[in-house]
Amino acid sequence: MNNKDICDYISKLPEHKTDKDYYAEEFVKNGLGQTTGGYLGNVEPDEIPKIGITQKKHFQGYYGNIPDKKPTYNYLRCPQLILFIAEAFGVPPSTLKATYDLIEKYEKDKNLIKTRKHGNYLWGEQVFRDFKSTLKIGEVNRIIRNNNNIEDIKEKVKELFK
Repeated sequence: MNNKDICDYISKLPEHKTDKDYYAEEFVKNGLGQTTGGYLGNVEPDEIPKIGITQKKHFQGYYGNIPDKKPTYNYLRCPQLILFIAEAFGVPPSTLKATYDLIEKYEKDKNLIKTRKHGNYLWGEQVFRDFKSTLKIGEVNRIIRNNNNIEDIKEKVKELFK
């Protein structure tokens, strides 16, 4: 699949879930993850929920600009976008929650919640490596790149976590 195919799939997902929002959206609402720069511009952390930029829009805005390329998520630095991708392709809720909790604890311990953080604030940190490896984002990325059917991708991602 290429980025256009993935963007087409993402475009069909609801902006927000009705029962419990995406973990990535909860992440942002609670002041976790990237809070300035990149897709957010120069807003204050408390203003982010009010500007209406969801991770769905974030994904489409970035990957929609490079439609013919194969997806590559290994070097993403924005934890909420990584979390959104993982959730969109079927990483189990227990794993999503575990990684959410991992970043929340790190940010709480470092007094980073609701502070200005650029997308690379976790780059090189062990907690970020743990976050990505727990989500198996490298393997998820390979599955997405090497398959042409969304349902097959979701099934293979599900199998990763058994």
